[in-house]
Amino acid sequence: IRVHRGGFALSNDTELKMMTEQVAKYLFIDDMNLQFTEALIDNLSECSNTGRLSITKNLEERICKEIVSILKSGVINQPNNFRSLKMWINDMKADIRQFIVKKALEFNPQYNGCASGIDTFRKICISIRSVLDELKNVTFFLLIDEYENFLLFQQKIVNTFIKLADNVLGIKVASKFEGIYTRQTILGQELQRNHDYHLVRLDYDLTNANKLSLYRQLV
Repeated sequence: IRVHRGGFALSNDTELKMMTEQVAKYLFIDDMNLQFTEALIDNLSECSNTGRLSITKNLEERICKEIVSILKSGVINQPNNFRSLKMWINDMKADIRQFIVKKALEFNPQYNGCASGIDTFRKICISIRSVLDELKNVTFFLLIDEYENFLLFQQKIVNTFIKLADNVLGIKVASKFEGIYTRQTILGQELQRNHDYHLVRLDYDLTNANKLSLYRQLV
């Protein structure tokens, strides 16, 4: 499941200064869970359309309703297919952006978003595994690009996802050299190399025969 940095709200320090870091943290977690879920739905839809997964209309409706109930309680008119679910997700993302804009205009807006948590997307993955027999033993992997463009507090949140990774949900991030600014998490613990994560360097001197050989193995 691939997610690009460019799609997230709170993309610069100016937006962050409008609110406390605690509020920004909650908004970013909501935004991440929505982006992750949208990417997951795109993957499921593609697999269904190409015949790699067998998803009937009843299963699609069940998946949609379970995802919405995990993301936000009390939703009355729940989506019943992937298309309407993506529309609902886009509405939720729009709520985040509207909240940020109203904050910038010095209003005191009420946030009506998901109020999700660090474990929300993992719960969604567990739900998908329970509904679709073909995926009942798979590990979902999130692929996050341009990690160097995340703000410091955002990297701490992503690091927390990495810290809590298991056989249900794994995380892979790509960053330019020296683009990882912290190994702290919002749990107050640091990521431990070779325990919580493994580092794969992709900056190779291709004029060096040994490094060229290693690079070719990766390719």
